[in-house]
Amino acid sequence: MSEVNTYFDPVSNAEIADIMGVTRQKVSSLHFHNKLPEPYKVLKCGPLWDKKEITNWLQNNNMIKTGDNYEPKTTTNNSV
Repeated sequence: MSEVNTYFDPVSNAEIADIMGVTRQKVSSLHFHNKLPEPYKVLKCGPLWDKKEITNWLQNNNMIKTGDNYEPKTTTNNSV
């Protein structure tokens, strides 16, 4: 009997945006227009995908920006 992997590594729009190299708004738009697979779970705070599954799906659909000079978007808080 094979074991089923029940481990779930949740990622939100923000993490997917970092993986893709786009904004959170772009990820939300893709989800709204059914351009992403169904999320694993939807909470009041928003949809959640499994990191491994969504990363594989993004790679298979050429939706991850890559390149020698690519760095994922990060947010900074410059307020003092």
